[in-house]
Amino acid sequence: WVVTFEHFLTDEESDRLVQLGYDAGYSRSEDVGERDFDGTYGSVVSPGRTSTNAWCSARSGCRDDPAARGVLERASATLGIPSDNAE
Repeated sequence: WVVTFEHFLTDEESDRLVQLGYDAGYSRSEDVGERDFDGTYGSVVSPGRTSTNAWCSARSGCRDDPAARGVLERASATLGIPSDNAE
């Protein structure tokens, strides 16, 4: 399923999220790699994925930004999941 929501973000929220991505640092998207000894998984650059992304994390300060927080809360309410589970 693909569901779209018209006007889910305001223009200002969109601009702010893009800026937060630049602040965090966009990098090449990666696939899940092999499992490490501690049960976590590494990552691997795949020739099939040519996009870039940046994570909105607490470490980068993004999750504390008022605009990002509002979007995360709206997504949480819309999807019925905790905002910590959103990507």
